[in-house]
Amino acid sequence: MDPPEKEQEDFDISRRDAKRLAEPLIKAGYADGIDAGRQTHYQRNFDEGYRKGFADGFGHGQQQARRQLEQHQRQQAHQQRPC
Repeated sequence: MDPPEKEQEDFDISRRDAKRLAEPLIKAGYADGIDAGRQTHYQRNFDEGYRKGFADGFGHGQQQARRQLEQHQRQQAHQQRPC
């Protein structure tokens, strides 16, 4: 049987090895988590911005179409009046 000092030394070495081996995995997990969070955040904001931009653009297009139609109707009415 190993003396208690030897067992403690083996335990300390094992703990250091485990920490050394775990460190790159922890860093990789952290980086993956940051990347996944960033992608989720960007996608959600893109989707929200796209919906808002589309709705605003569509509304603006409708306003322009109404103005063009009104202008065209005024021109037609003006041309049809007898002088």
